[in-house]
Amino acid sequence: MSGLPASAPVVVIGAGCIGTSIAYELGRRGVKGVVVVEKELFAGTGSTAKAAGGIRAQFSTPHNVRLSMMSVARFKTFAEEMDTDPVFFPVGYLFLLGEPEAWATFQRQVDMQRSLGLPVRTLTPAEAKGIVPELNVDDLLGATFCLDDGLGDPDGVTQAYVAQARRLGATFLFGEAATGLVMEGSRVTGVRTASGTIATPMVVNAAGPYAREIAAWAGVDLPVVPVRRHCFVTEPLPMARKDLPMIVDMTTGVYMHRESGGLLLGYANPEEPAGFNL
Repeated sequence: MSGLPASAPVVVIGAGCIGTSIAYELGRRGVKGVVVVEKELFAGTGSTAKAAGGIRAQFSTPHNVRLSMMSVARFKTFAEEMDTDPVFFPVGYLFLLGEPEAWATFQRQVDMQRSLGLPVRTLTPAEAKGIVPELNVDDLLGATFCLDDGLGDPDGVTQAYVAQARRLGATFLFGEAATGLVMEGSRVTGVRTASGTIATPMVVNAAGPYAREIAAWAGVDLPVVPVRRHCFVTEPLPMARKDLPMIVDMTTGVYMHRESGGLLLGYANPEEPAGFNL
């Protein structure tokens, strides 16, 4: 228990990109002594490490568009603010539409997105091929493209938050799994770990796919369900240029972007059962 503080103003459970960003933002607002407990040995080794890194504002609801535009604006200044290497690469998002109903829906969404100030373009199949000449566009009806969207570096973001949160007084306890909460009535008063208990008046649940388990310790049923997704990385390919956009084929659900000289391709199996199978 030598490294376990007896108390903290806030304990954050989980050191992914969300937990680390919360620790930083609390420190930036003057909260000293925030403690982050993480069962893994490093920050960002859970869902953050498995993220495809896409950053976009092309969403179907005004709320998500506005939130994402705020996020993109922050990512554009992130490297300077956090004193780190660039973590955002605005190469654009290219959505490919091959079904009439989906194409009509996306065109309506573009009208909404433009009304909020997002510079989205609708493209003909030929124009989409002009952006990515390797595309087979014979079965396309159209595409949408926004150059403000792009790719992020999940690990770079997370490690920058860790460094700056530490500078502001946060403590990170790696290899220290939370095992339960101390409750007084309906209030949380501490976090239990394998090494002991940290007294605290406030706990932030940033446990990602494990958030439901953490919430249950406080008697809360949080509807978070983990579902495995699939990513594949190819060998180096000539088409994996630095300016290659994120490409999403809405007919199949397959997406792809440049990664380590090749392509990262992702797919969500609709038959995948919920669970922690990796």
